[in-house]
Amino acid sequence: MKEKISHSKYYTIYWILFIFLCSALFYSIYIQYHKLQVSISTLDSELENQRQLLAKFQKKERIQGYLVEDIRSRLEMANFELAVLHNVKAATHLLQITEEVIKNSQDPVFFKLQKAISKKIVDLQAIPVLDVENVVLRIEKIGNEIEALPIIKSHVKPVEVAVADTEGPIWKRLVTAVIQTLKESIVIRHHTAPTLPLLPPTEQAYLINNIRSQLDQASWAVLHNQQVIYEHAISQAISWIKQYYREDIEVVQSVLQRLNALQKLDVSPVLSDISDILKQLDELSA
Repeated sequence: MKEKISHSKYYTIYWILFIFLCSALFYSIYIQYHKLQVSISTLDSELENQRQLLAKFQKKERIQGYLVEDIRSRLEMANFELAVLHNVKAATHLLQITEEVIKNSQDPVFFKLQKAISKKIVDLQAIPVLDVENVVLRIEKIGNEIEALPIIKSHVKPVEVAVADTEGPIWKRLVTAVIQTLKESIVIRHHTAPTLPLLPPTEQAYLINNIRSQLDQASWAVLHNQQVIYEHAISQAISWIKQYYREDIEVVQSVLQRLNALQKLDVSPVLSDISDILKQLDELSA
């Protein structure tokens, strides 16, 4: 009987130990499972954060891509205005807009680019701007005045016809007649420069058209920034006016003075392009 009781106690103890061990095992498993759940939750949270960061990065990258293309478009237009059309004012305006776009983006990636654009704006603003419209109007006004300018007349003095001496000895009358014939045949002129004969009306019209043509070329050269053509055209017009018109007349002097002033203008200032800024932008977007 005592042995049965003793065995029963042992069984009870064993079962208690077994249950305890199982409980401990299950508890440990539960703890591990809970930790695993927490880890999974943490990983999910971290993964979501990474997804959000990636989405933000991709969004920022897309925005930067759009911004780069916008900046590139404006810079290329500014470069065309400057290098091809020589329009400093338009190029400067486009660069100022580009600089403002970069400032509004507040993206530090474009800081160096913004600094380069700011420097280029300062350089362009230092270039004296030619009032093209005013210059063309001044040339056109002179062209309209050419027709009214007085042409140089011939400086050849008319031959004085001597009255034949009907009195006196015959030999004296013969000598007088010979001298008169020689005077009519030989004309001695004294000029420091060759004197042009009076131009007929058709040639005067041709001369006026030629001078106006040179002035038209000068206007074209102003509009297209062609310094050599401009200077040559103005110089040719001045040369023809001096050659065929009276410089002692006030209206001619006024025209020549204005042409001389126009000839001194620089219609094609040396301009640098902005290819260096475009190259810098390419490096950013690479």
